[in-house]
Amino acid sequence: MKSTAVRMAEQMRCPKGPWGSLAASVMKKYNAEAELWTVEQLHLGPADCVLEIGFGPGLGLPEVLGRLEIGSVYGIDLSQRMVRMASRANNGAVQAGKLHLQEGSADHLPFQD
Repeated sequence: MKSTAVRMAEQMRCPKGPWGSLAASVMKKYNAEAELWTVEQLHLGPADCVLEIGFGPGLGLPEVLGRLEIGSVYGIDLSQRMVRMASRANNGAVQAGKLHLQEGSADHLPFQD
């Protein structure tokens, strides 16, 4: 039987099932400052194209999108639940064609270099 710590680590890597929402809440609470700091370090230009690997519940996506006028954001995450959550939270950008999120692994990126 897996320990609680192992199960929580698995949820943080790929949230799913009934514990997926709890994992997303933890990510939102503890990753907010790091997400903002990271976006600031990118020094994005208005036409940049960004790839975010492991976007989780999409906490940093609005900050990135807010810095792009004509650029776009692509994202990949292991968790189908996180793709759904981030897509719903950023539906306007998805509908406008500025945000493209999908389930997948960083081991096999479905994007060109």
